[in-house]
Amino acid sequence: MRDAAVVSRFDRHVTTVVVEHRTATLDAPMRVVTWFGSWVALVAGFAVVVALVVRGRLPSFALAFVVIVGTGEELAVQLAKHAVRRPRPPPDLWVVRAHGWSFPSGHTATAFAVYLTLALLVSRTTARRGLRLAAWLSALALGLAVATSRVELGVHWTTDVVTSALVAAGWLGAVVALIGPPGAARTVPNRPSVGPPAEIATKDPGDRDLRTPEVIADAARMVTGHDPGQGGRPDAHPA
Repeated sequence: MRDAAVVSRFDRHVTTVVVEHRTATLDAPMRVVTWFGSWVALVAGFAVVVALVVRGRLPSFALAFVVIVGTGEELAVQLAKHAVRRPRPPPDLWVVRAHGWSFPSGHTATAFAVYLTLALLVSRTTARRGLRLAAWLSALALGLAVATSRVELGVHWTTDVVTSALVAAGWLGAVVALIGPPGAARTVPNRPSVGPPAEIATKDPGDRDLRTPEVIADAARMVTGHDPGQGGRPDAHPA
């Protein structure tokens, strides 16, 4: 109970500070950012994975991987909401409409699950370190932006969004540990030729190999007048 009171005071303090510094100029972009953790993120993320599979950059297993991550994340959020039943901040602080319990934040969990999964899949399709780093940094930036928007818009407490990010990242890590990440789509390698080597296949059967003992003996007989196979010395010629 004491820990719960400490967490509650912390959340209320952060929300009070955020609301006091909230402006219409900041509210407008936050209204847009928060959509990146809604069903829009799910549809867009799945469309990206489908496109990569169709283009042959990812195996079809990537689709099943995404479904497993998304389903597990949503199930964990709903179970936690009904188990904890934490009220949201006071409605007079809300900038957007919200429904259901506060803990954990479904938008934040969705954002981290979707964008971290996309970063993982993109990093499996390229060997370029710069592109991999950009994918992971973009995923973290989008997830943090959605989490911040939920607090700034007054519909979640800070610990709601922090826990949601950890749950989503932890679930993704568990799925990777259990079934492994999808690898890049493999191309079928060229099969080696089963026929004779080119120099053998194109060689005229009537050609003589100049390295055989018979050819070497003929060349020696022509130069010395002596047959190496008969032994002895060549006949002397008169002066």
